[in-house]
This record gives sequence, structure tokens and C-alpha cells, in this order.
Amino acid sequence: MGLFRGIRLSIRTKVLLLALGLALVPLLSVSALGLSTLRTARDTATDTSIAALREQAEQNLAKRAADKAKLYNATLEDIQRQVEGVATNVTSLLAASQAPSNISGRVWVSPNGPLPEALAQHSQSVARARQFIPILSTVVQRYKLLSLGYVALDDGGVIAFDHDIIDKLMPHRPFDARTRPWYTSARVAAHTVWVDTYIDANTGKLTTTCAAPFYDQRDNFMGVVGFDLLLDTIQQDLLKLDMGAAGYAFLVNGEGQVLVRPDLQANGQRWNEPFNGENLLTTNDDTVRAAFERMVRHQQGVDRLIYKGESVYLAY
Repeated sequence: MGLFRGIRLSIRTKVLLLALGLALVPLLSVSALGLSTLRTARDTATDTSIAALREQAEQNLAKRAADKAKLYNATLEDIQRQVEGVATNVTSLLAASQAPSNISGRVWVSPNGPLPEALAQHSQSVARARQFIPILSTVVQRYKLLSLGYVALDDGGVIAFDHDIIDKLMPHRPFDARTRPWYTSARVAAHTVWVDTYIDANTGKLTTTCAAPFYDQRDNFMGVVGFDLLLDTIQQDLLKLDMGAAGYAFLVNGEGQVLVRPDLQANGQRWNEPFNGENLLTTNDDTVRAAFERMVRHQQGVDRLIYKGESVYLAY
């Protein structure tokens, strides 16, 4: 043991010493073993051990990716159920013959805010929108990933929020909820949607939204329920990995568009400008593109790739 005292061994050296140590007894019994044969045996043992370590590392990485995906999916599915539940509650409240008149709270009337004439013109929708505020507040307080909840009515573009952000919207006038990505996407799809990354008018940060349309008893479109998730919150709370600088998690949609990644920033773009992120399926590298295609098809695996000039593992 004195020979190794004070020597700091690398992982590769430790693997080599372990392999040769296990082979020491049979080696001593073969006195005629040549130097070249010993070198071959050493290299073979080293390669085998490194391959075993690599396989174990890939298995661990695949498990971590699968566990993280399950956590992410479970969380977002829960949020989606909440959005759809709020849409159901909103539909029921709208079916009532008369909105209560004793509920207060500031709401937005598109496009210029709660001006007296706008509030008077859409008084019925304003009264109905105010009754949604407690429902929205309850959901947002329950889920720390949510930054904002709102119900937008098609009539007047009246919007109720879980908390008052009217003053923050005033500088953005004219602001019409009916032109925002979350509203138009849900209306066109006619079902619950997760909206691609866009710049939030309230915070100026990159955001994604779960939005659901709602209808009256005759299936006439009435508006949209939406809940915002700031992308930096998703990154910090949901996709965080204990890998230091060695790796990171990212999120893509079914079209290969990157939704969340540590280096994804608004880069000074305004809230009313479309955000152009990266689409992984547009790469010219056939091997990399094939791996990303497997990923967006919801397959599982671990691939070693050369991506942006670096050798990386992609676990999905």
C-alpha cells in the first residue's frame, strides 16, 4: 500500500488497477507471458471496464430522463385538468340567467382597458368576468408553477385575472386578448392546447400557456380560460438536474420546437412580436435529426451524438 500512498488516481487509472488486480494471480502463474501480450491484456481489460462503466452511465441517464419526463408529464397533465375544470365552472356560471352585481374587482376591457365608457358598454360581461376572479386565484395559489390565470370573454375582450395586473397592461395599449396566441390557438383548435413559447405582455418573459375554450349551451364560442407558466420557473423547478455544468434538460413540442432550455431568452423582443425559437428537426445532420425525430415521436432511448461540435449524450 505504501507504493500508492499520496497518489490521486483518475477514474481511468482506477479502472485499470482494478482490472489488473483481479488478473494478478493467473498472471503470476504464467512466467513466460511476454510484454506485448501483457499490454494487450491490459488494454482489453481497460476497454472492457470502460465499456461497462459507459453502459451503466447510459442506463442511469436513461432512467433519469424517463423519471424526469414522468414528473413533467404528470405535473402538466394535472394543470391541464385544472384548466379544463375552470372552463367547466365558467360555462356553468355563464348559464345562469343573471350575473351577480355585488362582486368587485378590476377587469380589462379590450383594447384600452377599464375606461368608464367601455365598462358601461360591456357591463354584463364585466359583471360575469368579476365572478371568475376567486376561482382563478384558488388555482394559481395551489400551483407554484403558475404565474397567472385568466378568463377572456369574446364579448368586448373582457378579461378577469387571478390578481390585478391592469396597471401593468396600461402601457401596452391597445391590448386585445382576442389577438394573443393563447386565445387564437384555443379558439381555432376548439379544445385544450399548450401554446408554443411567446413573450408575456405582463412580465416580458418567455411563457407558455395552457388554454381551453368554453361555449354556451348552444355550443356558441364564448371565450378562453388560460393559465401561464413562465419558462424560467419551469426550468428552475421542474427540469432542474443535479448534473452541474455537465448537462441540462430541455423541453420540445411535437413539432420539434424548443420550448424550454437554460439559454432560451427573449433577447429584447417585444410582447407583440412573434418569438422565433429553435426547431431541432431543421438540423442538416441526418444522425442528429433522426435522434430528435425519435424523441418527438415519444420513443425512449439514449444516443451519443456530435451536436454543435461537441460529443454529447441525448436521453429522451
